Amino acid sequence: MATTTLSALVQLVSQQIDDWLSFDTTTVSTGTTAAITASTLANYDDASSDYYVDRWLYFTEGTNISKERKVKDYLSSSQTVKLRGVALAAAGATQPTVELHRFRRANKVLAIRRAIEEVFPLLYKPMDDMTLITNNIPINASFQDWSSSTALRYWTATNATQARTSFGSGTVRGASGLYSAQVSASAANGYIVLSSNTQPSLLDMMGKSISCYVWAYPQTADDPTIVIYTLQADGTAQTLTSTTACPAGAWTLIEFEDQSLNDDLVTIQIRLKVETNGQYCYFSDLFVRDGVSRYDYQLPYDSFQTDGVISQVRYQTSGYSDIPAYDLQPRHWSEKLQYDIVEYNDLRWLRLKDTLPSGHRLWVKGYRRLEDPSADTDTITLDGRRLNLLVFYALHKLYEMERGMASSEDKEWLSNESNYWLAKFKMSLPGLMMTPISGTQRI
Repeated sequence: MATTTLSALVQLVSQQIDDWLSFDTTTVSTGTTAAITASTLANYDDASSDYYVDRWLYFTEGTNISKERKVKDYLSSSQTVKLRGVALAAAGATQPTVELHRFRRANKVLAIRRAIEEVFPLLYKPMDDMTLITNNIPINASFQDWSSSTALRYWTATNATQARTSFGSGTVRGASGLYSAQVSASAANGYIVLSSNTQPSLLDMMGKSISCYVWAYPQTADDPTIVIYTLQADGTAQTLTSTTACPAGAWTLIEFEDQSLNDDLVTIQIRLKVETNGQYCYFSDLFVRDGVSRYDYQLPYDSFQTDGVISQVRYQTSGYSDIPAYDLQPRHWSEKLQYDIVEYNDLRWLRLKDTLPSGHRLWVKGYRRLEDPSADTDTITLDGRRLNLLVFYALHKLYEMERGMASSEDKEWLSNESNYWLAKFKMSLPGLMMTPISGTQRI
């Protein structure tokens, strides 16, 4: 879906009530006063020096970007707007664009954010997630969950750095999501690691035969490997290393099959290693199995871990790859599965009723609240006609907020405006609200 920026939403809300004026400044005064001049203001001021007093001026760019000041005086003869507050920063060679509002712009932003919260689920962001693989053991094995662009959630780096790589760069593979993990070695044999200290359930693999698979795109041929490291309480260590050849500059599936792990382990680590210092490798879609069926899957952070609502769960019934989950465009899906959502360790897990074959995609469909924008460039996943519904409700919230601090004589008209926009919102619902995604009966 297309997106809309917060600044565009503010403009839509403002234009709906004829409270929108955006223009380029001629000068920005600095020093002991704060003022701007703009010759274009003469087109609107009715030759009155009181015309813009008590409005709010907002800088959309330049050295004073995001500053909002109340107008204390206006000189029509020179188109000079004097502002309350301390002196402004020097504008430099390029004079900035600014906006003038009758209602405080910050209140419009707050009204938009409150509207986004309250119109859910009448307006929502659709979610389709295919990052989970049936009976896959490690969490965040698709490398989609990042706490920052350089920190892969649950995975840590040793003699290496992590970086999130975006879809469209040629270094992301498959249908699983938007990112791959770039691992850059800062010393020989650098790696990222998922440890049983972070995911204790990895210890369930002890004493079993396991198989591991991951897609790798190396800078240098044969650099990437999968390493399984185990440790017993008496200090006995075990290190198993894959040997799949990997040409440089292409995706290769590293296969590391039928590896027998020691028993009575206190530590298991899954390492994705880059051998050569100063070189990098992209990793995508790790899959580890031990022959045991699994029914609980940790939900991804960016889709259903927080406030996402699941409507359907399906699984991939077949595929052309040896491991069906590695099909680039899965085509064959089951009917809707029964499921439940359970919470433990402060996390949400998808619990399935059915025993499913290993190495197939899970397709989780649902929706979540629209994004909560704070910066002007932040976006929400909504555009077109449905934006009107959000704008109507935001205006209802704006007038409702303004009423709280208004004088007694202003409260009535503000209440009337609030009620008007609420009624307009309700009348528009049948044509503009989003159709709910058909659901599955939960266990």
